[in-house]
Amino acid sequence: MRITLAVVLDDGTEIRRPVDVETNDGPELWGGGIAHGVDHALEVVRALVENTYGAAPDGR
Repeated sequence: MRITLAVVLDDGTEIRRPVDVETNDGPELWGGGIAHGVDHALEVVRALVENTYGAAPDGR
């Protein structure tokens, strides 16, 4: 399964990150695979935003 995490910044910039997630365990366990995929996509988007706009002083 492929999911896409989309983030829209205040200036209107949209960042999309497609991620393939493991769903071989069947629909009853998709939540874990999707959650893991979102975590991975969010890490990539965060790094992209920090590299482009700089990191917050407190590291968040």
